[in-house]
Amino acid sequence: MLNSYPQALLGLDLVGVFAFALSGGLVGVRKGLDIFGVLVLACVTALGGGVVRDVVLDVPPVGLTDWRLVLAAVLAGLVAFGYAHVVQRLSKLVLTFDAVGLATFAIAGTVKALSLDAPALEAVLVGLMTAVGGGMIRDVLAGVVPEVLRTQLYAVPALAGSALLVVLTSLEVTGPLPSVACAAFVFTVRMAALRWRWSAPRPPRSIP
Repeated sequence: MLNSYPQALLGLDLVGVFAFALSGGLVGVRKGLDIFGVLVLACVTALGGGVVRDVVLDVPPVGLTDWRLVLAAVLAGLVAFGYAHVVQRLSKLVLTFDAVGLATFAIAGTVKALSLDAPALEAVLVGLMTAVGGGMIRDVLAGVVPEVLRTQLYAVPALAGSALLVVLTSLEVTGPLPSVACAAFVFTVRMAALRWRWSAPRPPRSIP
């Protein structure tokens, strides 16, 4: 069993929540939603993946019970709403925040699954769901094709980072350092995909 690091998990969750909520709130601003709509998208993006994770793991959803996570999501949503013109000009920074959220959520989900003695495959898939679940719900609510299905490598880095952490854990390489290293791996691959426009293989031609 992987040792549990409650404070480290909380730190990962807070970083991921704020990063994803900021990107989710910005989607709401771009769609012309009012403040309530912006906050809904911010909170769904930030907390949705964690709620899905906890439901799958059959534990109380921390995204609905920990006021610190909810507060972080609301604050990020308010920043996106009140300073959208500033955030828009910092589009590269927003993409960086989104990559941070992807990395931290993928690893936090995997760590939590392993701490509950989940099988290896389940831990990897839980990490993936934690990372991309909120964004998929956000995009469905916003009426667009989920970003995970249409942009440069997004889900693949999260899946690879989660799998890497599971492998390291099976080799008894435990502690905070492997989690940090795997999160850094996910972040690096995602940023590289944005920089060089890496994407998963597509059909050679579209079907009319």
